Amino acid sequence: MVFRCTNKSIESQAASIAVPFGITNVKLTDVGDGKKSFTADNQGKGGKAFILKNIIDKQDRFEAELVQPEDAKSILKTVLSYEGREETLFYIHGWKTSCRHAINQTVKMNNFDSKKSKKFLVIPVFWAATWNNISYADERKEYAPEAGQDFHDLLLLLSTTMNNCPVKKSVMAHSMGNYVLRIIAEKNTLKPMFEDIFMVAPDVRWDLFDEEFNKATDETITTIQTSSGTTATVKTFIDGNACQEDGGQKSTTIKTASGTTTTVTTFPDDKTNENRGGGGLKIASLAKNKVHVLYYEGDKALLGRQAWHGARGMEQSALGRCAGYSINRLHPLLGDKVAFHYSGEMQKLVGLKHSYHDSKEAMKYYENPKPNSIIKKAWFFVR
Repeated sequence: MVFRCTNKSIESQAASIAVPFGITNVKLTDVGDGKKSFTADNQGKGGKAFILKNIIDKQDRFEAELVQPEDAKSILKTVLSYEGREETLFYIHGWKTSCRHAINQTVKMNNFDSKKSKKFLVIPVFWAATWNNISYADERKEYAPEAGQDFHDLLLLLSTTMNNCPVKKSVMAHSMGNYVLRIIAEKNTLKPMFEDIFMVAPDVRWDLFDEEFNKATDETITTIQTSSGTTATVKTFIDGNACQEDGGQKSTTIKTASGTTTTVTTFPDDKTNENRGGGGLKIASLAKNKVHVLYYEGDKALLGRQAWHGARGMEQSALGRCAGYSINRLHPLLGDKVAFHYSGEMQKLVGLKHSYHDSKEAMKYYENPKPNSIIKKAWFFVR
């Protein structure tokens, strides 16, 4: 089943419309008549984020029309009205998800119980991935951080053009999509922009919302003159939670102009490091209501993720599998802000127990969230 077109003047194309609205940072190609195309499978980086409407399935590729940020509010209102939905749910996909798969999942979620009135219109946010190999590292260290930056830059534009917009917006991120979400959040200085945030099988560190990890929320930008007379701008943190993962960072002991000695950590670029403290508070700051963590202790894919980190010298469990160890360790400011839901009812009998974000049971939860706060602890847990 496909979506109805949001423009009645081209309803004859309705059979080929996949989704009426989307956001992406994949490489777009001009095909004339004001339309852009992008590949259905391999995803090249576009260098910035774009808003699209009337995404048409051309089998080997997709075609769409560009939307300017200043027009997004009116188009989004029109789309919701035409589709008979009340609110939007932005969907950020996970690792090794092609444009084709992300859009197919969106169509699937939007067509559950299609004869009944529904709250959400799911809108895909599909980010560029390499697809050169099956390596987890290329997306984790390069493509996901760049997507987070691209989408954050777009949100800055949208925050102005969609100010006072009556359309309510929530976001659902799956697996590594939560890492993209975290990078968006860490760079955020705006007011809360989403009603609720749903982190499903989140591929982020297990203690993201813990009090101890979120102590490192204060950071300063300082210009220091080194003993050699050169000037360096460095970022320092209030405790030791800065950068333990290999992100190209360097720790250097330098002598300031006043003669004191200090150790600073510098980064080769602006990519977010996974172990920088304060990420949980930043994500929570994006939500007007709650952040919902949907987890399952038998998630085999996230167990594999733990092994990948271990091979790099920093084995660490993921929140999507080991949230049971985090529920009673929340930062005091997050006690009423972060909710946990054990997702046993969303699991299939067989499989990796990881891709349940697009299930009918999951959609019911997004539409009417009632977290059960059940604590289930995974059998193999590494702090």
